[in-house]
Amino acid sequence: MITFISYIVVFGVIVFFHELGHFAVAKLHKIKVLEFALGFGPKLVSRKFGETEYGIRAFPLGGFVKMEGEDTLSDDPRSFLNAPAWKRLTVLFSGPLMNFILAVLVFTIVMWGIGFPVNAVGELIPDMPAALSGELMPGDRILEINDVPTPTWNDVTAQIAVQPSLNIVIERDGQQLDIQLEAVRDADDTRYIVGIRPLTERDAPRAVFLAARQTWVMSTEVISFLASLPAGGQEGVEIVGPVGMASMVGEAARGGIYNLLALTGLFSINLGIFNLLPLPALDGGRIFFVLAELILRRKIDKEKEGLVHLAGFALLMALMLFVLYKDILRLFQ
Repeated sequence: MITFISYIVVFGVIVFFHELGHFAVAKLHKIKVLEFALGFGPKLVSRKFGETEYGIRAFPLGGFVKMEGEDTLSDDPRSFLNAPAWKRLTVLFSGPLMNFILAVLVFTIVMWGIGFPVNAVGELIPDMPAALSGELMPGDRILEINDVPTPTWNDVTAQIAVQPSLNIVIERDGQQLDIQLEAVRDADDTRYIVGIRPLTERDAPRAVFLAARQTWVMSTEVISFLASLPAGGQEGVEIVGPVGMASMVGEAARGGIYNLLALTGLFSINLGIFNLLPLPALDGGRIFFVLAELILRRKIDKEKEGLVHLAGFALLMALMLFVLYKDILRLFQ
């Protein structure tokens, strides 16, 4: 039950943010929005306010914002088709953009909630070199190791990992001190360690900065993976469908709220990038047609474009069914 509820909440939030981007910018541009829906298929709940119908549908596999004249010809001056190209582009870009904003938001909550390690000693592990030496104390800020500056905790661990004899410059009570330590190999004999854990801090501006950086790093990794698909993809990395994602969500939920939020950010990034691909029926495909219109300096035949998107949607549904089939096969392996 926890897996099902977590899945609905996670994907409901991701899809809601995506469609909210389209919806809000369309309303801002006075484009007529006919429907705002979460899910596909038969309507479960529906209510109309003003000119827009809001609803939840049976299959929680996405959502949509239906605008007047989006896929068919319309004489309504407020139709999507009759809006200037720059307005249509901003409406189309706003959905994926909201996915990246959501990722930064949830990563900020994670960074703030658990704190982030800094280049200072938080804890000495008993019976390890740092504790046995009596030289290091909790709160000591590590400035240099073997003449290499260590402004971050990653720099600290990177320097310790590769050399047994350490000359460490620390700051304690406003004074700089030099200490000597001999590191030992870890249990797997892969690196050197001295037995210290980092001090964690909470700082809102830094949490936002680190969240934005995390979003950027994950985005580049997703793009790299997608670029590798024509050549067979990356070893050990597989595309998963709804069943596989539900399993990942359930596992993250059992690991705690911060694990679940981090996975939400990752899935949101994936959705944002996937929707920007120049494929029919996706935001990227629609953006492609608007850009083609700007280059050709004439309107693209809307009926033909609609057929292209319809065919693209059918192919996407077929792909989803294939991935779902692969998910189910993995369950029995």
